[in-house]
Amino acid sequence: MNTRYHLDSYIKQVQKRLRIGAVLRGTAVFTSVALALTVVLVLFANHYAFASWTLTTSRVVLLIALALVIGFGLALPLYGLNTRRAAGKAERCDCRLDPRRAVDGTVGIDHQYAGHGALSRDKSLAATLPPDFLHWCCTAALTI
Repeated sequence: MNTRYHLDSYIKQVQKRLRIGAVLRGTAVFTSVALALTVVLVLFANHYAFASWTLTTSRVVLLIALALVIGFGLALPLYGLNTRRAAGKAERCDCRLDPRRAVDGTVGIDHQYAGHGALSRDKSLAATLPPDFLHWCCTAALTI
């Protein structure tokens, strides 16, 4: 297998990891907004003795707010996540992938990974989204 195949495989892994992070962040934001807005809207409805217009208004406001959160907090990050962004994130996290910042006087990916075939098993994949960050997002989404 050539270096290009290993690079493509690595970028797909980075993209998958970034997608998981975006979904977890979006889920955490969604549940946080749902909880906070529900509390505020219940207090609003309680102030007006739960009149029918307050319940209808609260439901509409909650529906619109959650639709906006889904759109801006979940759909936009997933839509904007493409191969180019994943490759850019991989370059920022692992300087060996960027020919402009090559180390040891070598130039780019061809010299760094020539003959190794270990690009897809590289430990720098964890630097794209640290496991602690993924764990934090998942915990926040589940506890809220």
